[in-house]
This record gives sequence, C-alpha cells and structure tokens, in this order.
Amino acid sequence: MYHPSRLLIGVFILGLWFSGPGPAFAEDAPSADRMKARFRMKESNEENYPMCVAFAPDGKTLATGTFGRDRTARLWDVATGKELRRFDADESAFGVESIAISPDGKTLATGGRNDQVLLWDMGTGKQIREIPSHGGNIVGVAFSPDGKTLAFGGATDNQIHLLDIPNGGEVRVFKADPDRLFCIAMAPDGKSLVSGGANLSLWDLSTGKPIREARQKIWYIGLCP
Repeated sequence: MYHPSRLLIGVFILGLWFSGPGPAFAEDAPSADRMKARFRMKESNEENYPMCVAFAPDGKTLATGTFGRDRTARLWDVATGKELRRFDADESAFGVESIAISPDGKTLATGGRNDQVLLWDMGTGKQIREIPSHGGNIVGVAFSPDGKTLAFGGATDNQIHLLDIPNGGEVRVFKADPDRLFCIAMAPDGKSLVSGGANLSLWDLSTGKPIREARQKIWYIGLCP
C-alpha cells in the first residue's frame, strides 16, 4: 500500500506553474528561464491558457490541456519544446481540465465539462473511445500502473469512477468528497488512490473505502514514486 509520507511529499511538489493567462513552463530551478521559453504557446491569452499537464512515462513528451475557447490537448517534445501533435478535444466551451498518459505511452485521456472522458491514440491523434461519466465536470483522470484501469472524478457528483479499459465495464464508483472534488492521482502501487478537494483522502481501490483523511483543501496533487 502506498505510504502516507510519500503522499504528503507529493502534494506539496508541483512541477508546473501558471502565471495567469500566458505561457506555461515546467519548473527546474537551475533552468526555469530556459524551460519557460520552450513551452510558450502562441495562442495563450486571457481566453486560452494551459490548465493541466502530464508527462509520458519516458519523460520525453509533455501533454497539455488548454482551458478556454481553444479546447485542445497537445503533445510537446520536452527537449526542444516543439509541438508534436494537437487533439481537438472540444471539451465544451471551457476546454480540457484534466489529462493523463497511459503507462505504455500510447493512449491519452482527457476530461472537461462535457460529462465524458475521451481516449486518444497518441500515435495517430485519433479519438478511440468516449466514456460517459454522469458526473459533470471531469476534474481528474488517472491510469493504473498496468494501464488496465482508468480512474476519473466528477466535480458535479463528487464521485470517483474506476473503469476496466479492456472490456469497458465499470469496476467501482465511490463518493470522494462531500463538498467538492478537485483532483485525483493513482498511487504507483496501483492499490490506492488519492483525491483532493475540500478534503485530502487516501482510498483503498479494492474496497472503495478511505484509508486516511485530512481536512485540507487541495487543488492539485502529484505523487512521488
């Protein structure tokens, strides 16, 4: 089971900064200025800006989701900052609010305010599946370490859904937060999941029951391996 001390470390380490409307950059203390220049988005303005990010397992590709009228997800080459591919996610008028890359680096998952999760083939850029959530605004998506399970959370019903990707069946649904759900992250061991919102919670995925909870408002979560 994922150790809580690693959870706390992960919560306070944020690898991406948003300076309001404008470019996003991955933070690396010795080279922050260089990274800021690399990931500049020409369309970034008061109506379009990066909302979510995810690195591919090999660390060579960065996926971003745009919030605003742009409504796209994009893949970037980390070494050069070059845009590799663009996905027209059309996640309602507000764009992409959550994004994740599968462990094998072949599938991209996006979520927004259109009550569904979209799965994409990263090699071709084509949409391969639509998953209705019935939870409204999708604020978090996460793959299990083996890539067979997809977790996603809705901010309308504050529920977390676990989906079996190969057969498309729902494995489990559980209430994540009584007030508001903002983000989720899958633990590296694949046995637990962390959710943030009005509360910070660690969940046992086999039972859907909380292991530990803290009254702490959390907007974004990142976990250390």
